[in-house]
Amino acid sequence: MDADTNTDIKLRNMTSIYISCGTKILLLYRIGSRVVPPSWCGIGGHFEPDELNDPRTCVLRELEEETGLTEKDLKNISLRYVTLKLKDGEIRHCFYKQLELFLGGMPMEQEITLIMPVEAVQPDSADYDEWEHKIQEYRREFLENGDTINGSRGLHHYEKIAGWLEQIKACEKDNNSYIGVPVTTFLAIRRDSPDDWTIVGNIEIRHHLNPALEELGGHIGYSVRPSQRRKGYAVSMLRQVLCYARTFGLKKVMLDCDKSNTGSLKTIQKCGGVHSRDLLSVYRGRNIVNSQFWISLP
Repeated sequence: MDADTNTDIKLRNMTSIYISCGTKILLLYRIGSRVVPPSWCGIGGHFEPDELNDPRTCVLRELEEETGLTEKDLKNISLRYVTLKLKDGEIRHCFYKQLELFLGGMPMEQEITLIMPVEAVQPDSADYDEWEHKIQEYRREFLENGDTINGSRGLHHYEKIAGWLEQIKACEKDNNSYIGVPVTTFLAIRRDSPDDWTIVGNIEIRHHLNPALEELGGHIGYSVRPSQRRKGYAVSMLRQVLCYARTFGLKKVMLDCDKSNTGSLKTIQKCGGVHSRDLLSVYRGRNIVNSQFWISLP
């Protein structure tokens, strides 16, 4: 209790992590944080209850959740500063850590690029067969894992990509017979070498909501390739699509997920999602608690 103001003071434990690689520092652009305005920041977040006496465990968890990096990918992990700051009725207790990226542990380039398959994949192009192989290889991994491919305009239904590309084109139009609103679909590509690349995920954005999407689905759906999960790709895809959403005038977007899907919950919250409501829904023949979030677009 603060004797001067007679108000409760809360303690917030946080960590902020800065990874260096030569002369470069890795920063993330945060939107919707309670602690900082939209800006470039270090990796990090709040301590979980079982981490209050173990900052290192918090650091390693946040690193893996936000970047996919684990302890074996890093070296020279060191605590640089501990700060205490009184702001907005709480004491913010922050541990600042500095680390170096160990290039022997992972490829140097792990960035992803979103591409529109209807623009990149042309039937008469020299690389069409390569696209067919890569996309079907991507699709097969989901099927073998027993997964559907959310946010892909039904890729799992197509044994040849020509029909899938026609579906994507049809869904770009308003009042289409599939979903009823315009949809833009992307593939997330990681460049592994000058001559090779991997599809690590897919994501789509619906340009506005209809009553069905307001109940289940929202503006954005996405999937990450089973073998590429827990590497930070979902957060990267979502952040890139949020930038795209601004180009056709959206001020905020709604996302939802099964309340038991902790991975999706954390992805949405890391991108600024604010919980609005929970609904009982039926998804693919299964009863779920559907958690809805809104993300404001600056």
